[in-house]
Amino acid sequence: MRNRLCRVGLTVGSLLLLMGVSRPPNLAPLRNDRPMVQASFGQFVDLPELEDLHFDFDRVEIGLAELRALEVSVRRLQRVAPSQILAEGHTDEWGSDEYNLRLGERRARAVRDVLINRGVDRSAILTVSYGSTRPRCLEHHRVCWAENRRVHLRVWVANERTRHQSAGQS
Repeated sequence: MRNRLCRVGLTVGSLLLLMGVSRPPNLAPLRNDRPMVQASFGQFVDLPELEDLHFDFDRVEIGLAELRALEVSVRRLQRVAPSQILAEGHTDEWGSDEYNLRLGERRARAVRDVLINRGVDRSAILTVSYGSTRPRCLEHHRVCWAENRRVHLRVWVANERTRHQSAGQS
């Protein structure tokens, strides 16, 4: 379990370095339903309009129903125009930690590729894999496992202090 959390921490840390965060972020408490990374100048947040995209067991291909949901999400993202989009890859509990982290990353990248093909700027999309470390459903049955095999989209928003600072500069 400790190795799994270390890998997730390294993945999140790498993500923040790519975003230019030079000091460690303040991590919000982990919740099973909606993990959040928060830095001093903003945060990734959930938009209720963005649906999770679910995957078949051990698969990275996006199904037709999920592709339709992603098309709706693309239109909503174009209206909101966030500066960053985070695609979080998740898996069920089957498989090794290493395998699930790779599978979650492949799923997140598959969604990223569709977003890029639909006109979302490549530089605005970040991917992270949590593997099986952040399940949405904690029970041990097929319905629950299917719910956990997902990519969750989040968007970056600046916090109030940053908004006020940038408003004062103009």
